[in-house]
Amino acid sequence: MAKRRSTFPVVRWLLIACALSFVLVQIRMLMIGTECSDRVKVLMEAQRKWANEARSLRKNLTDVTRETMGWRRSWRRPRRRTSTPGKEDTQRKQQQQQQQQQHVVATSTDPLDKQGGGEGQTGAGVTRGGGIRGGKMLGGGVVQAARAGRMRGGGDAKDAVAAVVIMACNRVDYLDRTIQSVLLHHKGLDTKVSPLHFPGRHECRSQGEGQAGPTVHLPAAHRGSTPRMNNPGENIAYYRIAEHYKFALTELFDRRQFPRVIILEDDMELAPDFFDYFEATSNLLDVDESILAVSSWNDNGQKQFVHDSELLYRSDFFPGLGWMLKRELWAELKPKWARAYWDDWLRLPEQRKGRQTIRPEVCRTYNFGEHGSSMGQYFSQYLAPIRLNALPVNWAQKDLSYLLDVSYPAYMVSQLRTARLIPLAAVNTEW
Repeated sequence: MAKRRSTFPVVRWLLIACALSFVLVQIRMLMIGTECSDRVKVLMEAQRKWANEARSLRKNLTDVTRETMGWRRSWRRPRRRTSTPGKEDTQRKQQQQQQQQQHVVATSTDPLDKQGGGEGQTGAGVTRGGGIRGGKMLGGGVVQAARAGRMRGGGDAKDAVAAVVIMACNRVDYLDRTIQSVLLHHKGLDTKVSPLHFPGRHECRSQGEGQAGPTVHLPAAHRGSTPRMNNPGENIAYYRIAEHYKFALTELFDRRQFPRVIILEDDMELAPDFFDYFEATSNLLDVDESILAVSSWNDNGQKQFVHDSELLYRSDFFPGLGWMLKRELWAELKPKWARAYWDDWLRLPEQRKGRQTIRPEVCRTYNFGEHGSSMGQYFSQYLAPIRLNALPVNWAQKDLSYLLDVSYPAYMVSQLRTARLIPLAAVNTEW
């Protein structure tokens, strides 16, 4: 009996200790909960502040981009005179006006190689236009031929939006059709230039009807030794093409110091807004380092798949076929330029480096070259049905800031959220 009584105080003290521990634990949990709640409030406030700053930064960036695009559209600003122009200044101004009224289209190709020959594009033709203003490329002056076949150009290439080069070889009819398309939509060029000179045994019939004009000589990449191919039996034309691309880009970027070059091929027709499109997107190319190039081509641009002439995309795939690059990219690519298959080479991760290409939904070029280096592979199935844009878009009035790297992900998310759901069974009938 005494032993049982002696255990009661021990049990009582244990219960009291447990109760106190429980109370202390509850108090501690309450304190932790309060502290966590305060931290959550701080984090939420910081998140709201960050979101406001992000929206403000995006708005400022958009405003700056618009201002930049507006400034770039002016291209050249008139120089301010600090004094009354004298006689020499007046004469100089008259000479400049006379030069600006003379626009030259000049092309060059190399003669056929006795061994390589063929139908492929192995030469480079240059259509030189100077700057763009108000949606039209303006000639930067007369390109004159110096002795020994070397060229010097009038005007300042640095003020130009882009040079235009036409890669060509021996498809005279194709080249003639391409040049006519350039002259039709490139309003700054003189359509009376005649004839276009070829330093080889190919002649171009692209000239004004009965009109006389200057003959312009441009340097041609004459073929030297036969390129060494990686595998026997390969088509040597692809090696010639890569060589001539390098020659043309070196001439225009390194020697003539153009800021950008638009590359065409001798089997392309242009859309009416081709040059306006490149004028507008050149601003994106300048301000966004994540953009590799700008292309006028959509590989999936067949008539049944496209409809919106104003829609542009960022693409991980480099389309080529009428595209523009800037001098900084050429400085990066030139030391390691491909020996052949330059377009596939440019699509490799080592060259692309995560950068993307701007391309339209509806093509601004149409490739009509059924015969050439590629032997007309899949022409009727994939190239012939391509839709060439026929309704000009006023690109100068379009806000293209949604294509910038900082804006495009949010833009695509919004497009996906508002997209119309099409049942799989209805896909074929929809198109």
